[in-house]
Amino acid sequence: MLKEEHEVATLGVPHNPAPPTSTVIHIRSETSMPDHVIWSLFNTLFMNSCCLGFIAFAYSVKSRDKKMVGDLTRAQAYASTAKCLNIWALILGYHRDHSADHHPNTDSASLSVDPEESSCLPRPPASIPRPAPS
Repeated sequence: MLKEEHEVATLGVPHNPAPPTSTVIHIRSETSMPDHVIWSLFNTLFMNSCCLGFIAFAYSVKSRDKKMVGDLTRAQAYASTAKCLNIWALILGYHRDHSADHHPNTDSASLSVDPEESSCLPRPPASIPRPAPS
């Protein structure tokens, strides 16, 4: 037997008079609260009806600032306002774009389609004869 094995066998397992201590570390998980900055930027660039996209972007930036400072209550309030403004900007922008498709500003009677060409051209006045196709 080795010397250390003999000492352990003879003396037994050493007893520590102090009780074992443990350390607990609480890591606060980062709450994922959306601030809607990307959505607001999209609405600012493409769906900015009544400047709602720009106002939503301002509230989104305020929400991000409050979140960085640690004021989660105000950050949530600003994010909620930005979300509401983004929804309205999207609805109004969509309605504006699609109502323009159904109500064109051009008079369809003044346009004629030449079967040999694919583009729409205005009709010439009736007093000028059309040249014969070659």
